[in-house]
Amino acid sequence: MEEHRKALESYSSRLLPVVEWTATSDGNVRVLNDTADFYRFFDATPQSEFLYASVRQTIERDLPQETRFLRSFDPFRVGIEALVEMPERTLDTLFGFCGRMPVASPSASSSTRS
Repeated sequence: MEEHRKALESYSSRLLPVVEWTATSDGNVRVLNDTADFYRFFDATPQSEFLYASVRQTIERDLPQETRFLRSFDPFRVGIEALVEMPERTLDTLFGFCGRMPVASPSASSSTRS
C-alpha cells in the first residue's frame, strides 16, 4: 500500500535526522534523546487524508462489492446444498468459477438463431 507508506514517511522522514537512537539486541530500537515534543503537536494532515480516503473507499466501493457478493453467494450456496453435499472449499471454488463464466443475454442468443 504505497499511499500508506507515503503518508507515514511524510512525517518520519523529517523526524529521523533529529532522533538519536541505537539498535537493541532484541531487534528493536532505543531512543536516546527526548523526542516527546516531536509527537505532541504535529501536522497529521497527510495521515488524516489517507485515513479519509481509505474510509471513503471502504464505504463507496468495498462494502457495496461485499454486499453484492453475499447477496449472490448465500442463495447460490443454499441452492447447491439442496442438490448435493459439497465441502465449503469446493463450493467456494465452484462459485468463483461460475462467476467468471460469460452470461449470454436473451437478445444475443435469439439473434444467433436466425
